[in-house]
Amino acid sequence: AGTSVIKVQYATTDIQEAYVQCQVGALTEADRNLSGCFVDQGDLTIDGQEFSYTYVPKSDNLNGRTIAGFSTEARDKMRVGCKGCPYEDFLYFYDYYGSDTYAHDWVTAAFAGDKTTFRNGNADFSQYGMDGKEQIIKKGTAYLNIFMYVIREFEDALDDCERGCINCNDDPVHAWDEGVCFYTGSIE
Repeated sequence: AGTSVIKVQYATTDIQEAYVQCQVGALTEADRNLSGCFVDQGDLTIDGQEFSYTYVPKSDNLNGRTIAGFSTEARDKMRVGCKGCPYEDFLYFYDYYGSDTYAHDWVTAAFAGDKTTFRNGNADFSQYGMDGKEQIIKKGTAYLNIFMYVIREFEDALDDCERGCINCNDDPVHAWDEGVCFYTGSIE
């Protein structure tokens, strides 16, 4: 009757080694785990109605959120598209670098061994070997991408609070928890 896209989120557990048995995303072939993914074709039952599906597990499983996305989506989530926008902490970085995507720009320039083209704070990564670039990429990912997204989650939690509404404040708790999770990281 037509083509449809169905987005599915796999269930997780608290056991780090086995929390999701469908791990594809941006992983290399050797690091992929397809044991818990849907098979390449089958049937799904949604609200009592059965739907046939086909997909390619190695390429059709996409991450809903990426570290790059923390920066590439910053304009809408931290400067112009949120309830409390613009977020003051994000503006410090935006005003300095002149880019909503400064963190992503930094990391991708380091990967490519290129120069950044910011308003301020430029760097030339062509002078670094692989060991130097590795450290620049790790630090840029943690200190620029993830740090700002942690702040964003905390700001979002404050935006979601509704004074005098005891039954409608689950969203801010969830956002605060996400900020703590991104700050703390994973042992994986």
